[in-house]
Amino acid sequence: MLAMSARSWGFAAAALLLTACSSTPADTPKDAVSTTGARGSASVTASGATSEAAADPLALSPPFGLAPDAGAVASATIGPAGGTLEVTGPDATTYVLDVPPGALLETLQITATPVASFGTGNESAHGVLFEPTGLEFLADVTLAMTAVEEIPADRQLVFQFSDDGDEVIAAEPVLDDPALVLHVDHFSGFGFADLADTAREKWVGWRTARTEAQLQDELRDLMSRERGAQLLGLPSDPDFTDKVTKAFAQYETGVVRPRLKSADTSCAAAKQAAQTALSYMRQQQLLGVPSVIPDHELTTYEVMAVVIKPCEKEAIARCRAARDPGPLLDFWTGVNHQLPGTFVVDRAKADLICDPRAYRVVGGLRDVQVDETVCDVTKPFTLSSGVGTLEASGGLNGTYTFSGDFEASYSGTYRITFPDGPRRPGKMVGQGAGSVAGQPGSGTSHYTLTPVGPAC
Repeated sequence: MLAMSARSWGFAAAALLLTACSSTPADTPKDAVSTTGARGSASVTASGATSEAAADPLALSPPFGLAPDAGAVASATIGPAGGTLEVTGPDATTYVLDVPPGALLETLQITATPVASFGTGNESAHGVLFEPTGLEFLADVTLAMTAVEEIPADRQLVFQFSDDGDEVIAAEPVLDDPALVLHVDHFSGFGFADLADTAREKWVGWRTARTEAQLQDELRDLMSRERGAQLLGLPSDPDFTDKVTKAFAQYETGVVRPRLKSADTSCAAAKQAAQTALSYMRQQQLLGVPSVIPDHELTTYEVMAVVIKPCEKEAIARCRAARDPGPLLDFWTGVNHQLPGTFVVDRAKADLICDPRAYRVVGGLRDVQVDETVCDVTKPFTLSSGVGTLEASGGLNGTYTFSGDFEASYSGTYRITFPDGPRRPGKMVGQGAGSVAGQPGSGTSHYTLTPVGPAC
């Protein structure tokens, strides 16, 4: 292998990273971002015009039709010594305003009113209005918002809004706090929303594309200056290689990993994430650039695995629309070429998934006999008898639990087979162990499955 000087390595690295930056699909919409996507800058008015990016109606759709909850108003008298104000909204979301000492020069009555509704199209939004409107602070005031159900960080959307709901801007989160905590420099309304997959995909795509473009511009300027210095015989930038290394780190943390983390939104997003990561990993290996997270270096299996779930979901949607297992079988086969052994390419299973059937299930073990219809054996199902209930995990191969009279408790596995295809009678065999009235036991149960029509 040819030895490379630090400067030569820097040029090679910058050139390769520039190539990666330019790999962003040309059709990535520059305005595909929620109204809060451009932190601290993009705003939306009632006319729908934005200063940086168009509003995404799948995330938030201003102007808001605000409906304050007058029955949940809370107030507190807070002055130069600071204080806190807590209020709970109708959806049980809590809002805690923390005013540190020195944030106010006078004592004021501060009021918090939760928002009961943000109007049609904004059902996932939650928020609170503070008064007196426009009040400014001299120190860092924070607002902690806690929802009943935790929202994953990559789906959190935080925003600030006017008291009439006509204007929405990005809120500034406390980045080192995993909770929904915002900086408050003056009073208005503050809120959060849970991004839908479609909106999250657009937001992540816009944000990472912007990071790529920024890195591309920085690297071009860096390389241009370095080349100019060499041509003119001027001293080179002693930090050139360090700057390129930093760019690699920014690319991994700002583009590669965010795309991988949000790859579950769609098959297209997963494919782009995998392509981005694999290209970056090849450059890492070629140049010996260390991973940003040494104890969690990216692996080919990890990258390829992000494609499986969202793309299989779309393959299933296609095969169900056509009532044809072909698209799903093709997907399983294709994945196995990349990751051998990931799927068992079973046509009977594909038939059941793509054109699910309802079956009459008859049989059991000794006194535990059933005779009832199961709408779809690929999903969890229940079989009830006069003495107990069996809960099955669903699928051709799965697990089950049984509980019933006399403290009966059994668990085990089952297997469903259709020797002549899913539209012909099949069999289910279960094997398990447990106890009845404190006495241990085990056994094998047998059932026949007779198709009775499409899944109900």
